[in-house]
Amino acid sequence: MVSNLTLYYSNHIVVYEKTSQDQLQQFRHRWRKLKDSGYQKLESRQGDRQRFWTVYNVFKTTKSNKKVTFIRLLISQELFNMSVTTINNIQLQLGRFGIPILLTLGNVGNLFTAWILIRTVKQRANPCALYLLCASLANWVIINTLLVGAYYGIDHIEPVHKSNILCKLRWYGGYVLFIASRNFMIRACVDRWALCSQNPKIRSFSQSKIAHRVTFLIIISSALMNICFFFFFDNSSGRCATNPLYTLAYTSYSLTFIGILPSSLMILFGFLARYNLTKIRLRVQPVDGDRARGIQIHKRDHDLMKMLFGEVFVFCVTTCPFPCSLLYNYLTASITSSKTPIRVAIESLINFIIQPLLTFT
Repeated sequence: MVSNLTLYYSNHIVVYEKTSQDQLQQFRHRWRKLKDSGYQKLESRQGDRQRFWTVYNVFKTTKSNKKVTFIRLLISQELFNMSVTTINNIQLQLGRFGIPILLTLGNVGNLFTAWILIRTVKQRANPCALYLLCASLANWVIINTLLVGAYYGIDHIEPVHKSNILCKLRWYGGYVLFIASRNFMIRACVDRWALCSQNPKIRSFSQSKIAHRVTFLIIISSALMNICFFFFFDNSSGRCATNPLYTLAYTSYSLTFIGILPSSLMILFGFLARYNLTKIRLRVQPVDGDRARGIQIHKRDHDLMKMLFGEVFVFCVTTCPFPCSLLYNYLTASITSSKTPIRVAIESLINFIIQPLLTFT
C-alpha cells in the first residue's frame, strides 16, 4: 500500500481535500518519481526540498462511492521557516516592548516600596522592614543592570560577549544580588515567625540590633558563596554562556539556591508564623477596658499575614518556572543536535520570558 511508504516529518502541514481521477493519476506519477529518486537523496538536497511543494500523497479509496479522498502532505520549507521566523519575531517584539514595561513597573514598584519602608524604619526600628528594604534595593539594582543589558542586546552585541571579564562579572554580580535578595526575604519571614513566637528567646531574634548584623552577614556570605560563577561562565564559544565543564554544577547550584531552598524556607516559616498567630488569636481575649487593644492586635495580625503570604506567593509564582526550565534544558542538552528549528525557537522564547521574572521576586 502506498500509505505504508509514508515518512513522517515534524515540519509538515496536512491538508484534507477531494480530487478527481485525473488529479489522482498526476499525484501517483509524482509519487513514483519521488520514490524512484530516493528519499535520502532528496533529503540531502536542501534546495530541491525547498522547491518541491507536494512531496507525498497518501490516498485511499472509499468503497461506498468510489470517490478518492487523499491527504496531501505538504513539506513546505518556506512555510516552516515562516513559523520559526514568526516565533523569533514574537521574541524580538517582546524584548523591544516588554522589557521597557518591566523596567518601568520594576523601578516604580521598587522605589515606591523602598520609600514606604524607609519611612517605616525612620518612625520605628522594624527588623522586617529593614530586610524588605534591602531586598527591594537589590532587586532595583538587578532590574537596572541585567534588564538594561538584555534590552541593549536586542539590536546590538552585548559587551559581555566580547570580554571574558565582563561576562564573568555580570553573572557573578547578578547572582550575588539574586542570592542576597532571597536571603533578605527569607530572613523577613523568619523575623515574622520569631516576632509571633511565645518563646521569649525566639522573640529576642526580632531586634533591630540583630537585624543590622544579619544584614551585614547576608551581604558578605552572598559575595563569597558566588565566587564559583567566575568558573561557571565564560565566552569561549563566542557568547557569554555556561562552560560545558560546569553545566551540572551550575544546574545543581541554581536549582538549590535559586529555586528549591528559598521557596521551601519561605513556605515553612510562613506556615510557622501563621500557626503562632493562630495561637495568639486564641489566647488574646480582650475585656471591655481593653477592647481597643484587642481589635488593634487582630488587625495587626491580619495585615501581617497578608503581607507574609503575599510575598511568598509572588516569589513562588515568579521563581518556580526558572528551575523547571533549567532542569529541562539540562536533561535535553544531549539531544540538542536533534531538535527541530521550531522546537529550538519555542524553547528560546520560553527562556526569554522566564528570565526577566527573576528580577521581580
